[in-house]
Amino acid sequence: MNTIDNTQLRLLEHASFAYDASVVPNYIPFRKYVGYKGKAPTEPYHPSCDNYRERGEHRILEIPESPLVFGIPLKGTWIRVLSPSLYGVLLTLKKPEFIGLAMHSWDVVAYKGPCSQNSGQTYVKYLESILKMLIKDYRFMAAGEIASLYQESNQV
Repeated sequence: MNTIDNTQLRLLEHASFAYDASVVPNYIPFRKYVGYKGKAPTEPYHPSCDNYRERGEHRILEIPESPLVFGIPLKGTWIRVLSPSLYGVLLTLKKPEFIGLAMHSWDVVAYKGPCSQNSGQTYVKYLESILKMLIKDYRFMAAGEIASLYQESNQV
């Protein structure tokens, strides 16, 4: 799910979800994307009850799909369309403290149709190259682990 609103976030919190990863905090200006609803923090945050795109009092932790540079996300479709060398250039321009990586299961399967460019083995090779770049400067963690660490650090 790449779109969410205040009502849905309240429902997730009511159902005791610890985190959500639906907010796209920034997006490239020349491409329309239904999941982009305006600026939001690019690092994990507790959303406001009035506006999920602002920091606030919710217990649920939002782990945003953080972009690298120019709003370009590290996400399945973009990984397939852009080469690993371009991601290397983006990471030399700016090294964000937090990067959210998202992908779809179908990215690793070769298929034909809309948005199928570089699906399958090419995607796997691209992803491998990008992960090798990232492991030099970043620690990989699952969303649940990020939520636990964030909660522990805020209980001081």
